[in-house]
Amino acid sequence: MKKLVQNLIYNGLYQAIYVVLPFITLPYVQRVFTNKQIGINSYVNSIPLFLSVLIGMGMIQIGPKIIASSDKADYYDEVTKLWGIQFFVGITTLIVYTIFVFLFLDFKVYFLFEIPYLIGYIFDLSWYFWGTGEAKEVIIRNTLIKVVITISIFVFIHSSKDLWIYILINSVTYLANLIFFARMQKDLGKRIRLKDLSFKNKYLKSAIIVVIPLLATKVYTSFDQTLVKFLSNAVQLSYYSQVQVLITAVYTVIASTSSILMPKLAELEAKQSKDQMLKLLKKSLQYTLILSLFCAAGLMVNAHDFMLWYSGPRYYDSINNLFFASMIVVFIPVGGVFSNQYLLAEGKYVRYSVPTLLAAGISLISNFIVLGIFHWGADGATFTICLCEGLVFALFIWLCRKDLDLHYLFKGSWKSLLIFLIVLGTGYFLPLHFSLFINLVIRTVFITVLAVILSIIFKLEIVDDLKKVFVRHTS
Repeated sequence: MKKLVQNLIYNGLYQAIYVVLPFITLPYVQRVFTNKQIGINSYVNSIPLFLSVLIGMGMIQIGPKIIASSDKADYYDEVTKLWGIQFFVGITTLIVYTIFVFLFLDFKVYFLFEIPYLIGYIFDLSWYFWGTGEAKEVIIRNTLIKVVITISIFVFIHSSKDLWIYILINSVTYLANLIFFARMQKDLGKRIRLKDLSFKNKYLKSAIIVVIPLLATKVYTSFDQTLVKFLSNAVQLSYYSQVQVLITAVYTVIASTSSILMPKLAELEAKQSKDQMLKLLKKSLQYTLILSLFCAAGLMVNAHDFMLWYSGPRYYDSINNLFFASMIVVFIPVGGVFSNQYLLAEGKYVRYSVPTLLAAGISLISNFIVLGIFHWGADGATFTICLCEGLVFALFIWLCRKDLDLHYLFKGSWKSLLIFLIVLGTGYFLPLHFSLFINLVIRTVFITVLAVILSIIFKLEIVDDLKKVFVRHTS
């Protein structure tokens, strides 16, 4: 449990960096490049991002569970089986991608600059460190990548002619995974030999079952940007993609605890500690719900002033996108409690697949309608992704109804929802007539204080937990 707490603290520190750094670089990038260039960058990124999931072959989902439940003496054998699948799929994907770029795609040079990014994912064994409980190794790697990207952007990006440099920076830095690949081999006590890697092994079926819904998820969270480019234009894609960058940064922070808690939950499941697992799930759900609702409310009440201050008048059309897309900040983390922390931890891969496969189909149909027929552009894409994420969120909970005591897990959640509605309504209609930045500061401080007061009034369990931590720390 001590290591679990330490990993949560390390993860919290990293996630703070994960959010802060993009918030620093994004407005600079938005002002250096045109809306069309921002859209082109998002389009070029969307395909390798989709393929990176294929290369991963679900290892970040199944790898930690397998490693966590294995003896240290068996680590090498398990790693060669798991990474063998990832390695051979990655090499095949890289070859096919390169051929496809040369034969069919525009912006060939930009797409070729993404090759280091894909190579980096072939050597991404972060799942090993999650499984061993050594989150520190993953956090160091991720922090290093983010810091190098941030510094490089300000050093090398100065004009709209530097788009190729920007794409290359975001790609090459992922080769840092090679360093930590070496670190893992040191931990294993020997080098991984190519002849020991196996593709057809006992984990291949599970990997395929898990990666299919992950790819389906990318259809409506990454490939949708490709559709916006084809069915609309690069400018509309810039309005949509920049909001998604902000939303993704926020919900990733909230949902990140799943990567740490899943091995612990898998361990409890292996020990048949059902009561302990349920208590941990309830605590995770409570914290995730209140935090995600507060973040969603903060984004919604500040959508207008934030987009104009942060991105500039050119992104005025993104205001409505940010307002409505903010609900994704609730859908993904809360749904993740049931999908990642329960279904995956319990090895229920088929049930994990159903919601995302259904959402992928709906996404394709919806986007072709709202983009191709009604020409709603960024607004249509935002409608589609909110619809899909809401559907996935609801289905994950519904699929767990027979295994988990939902009444127990959601007991008292109405308080968090009521606080969200009060904070949203009060903050949205708060009359402020200062500068954009001052409005943002005042409104954010106001809703934060209001949320804290309401949490105390409604006696949320998170308040009692924080009091216990404070008393223990001061005594």
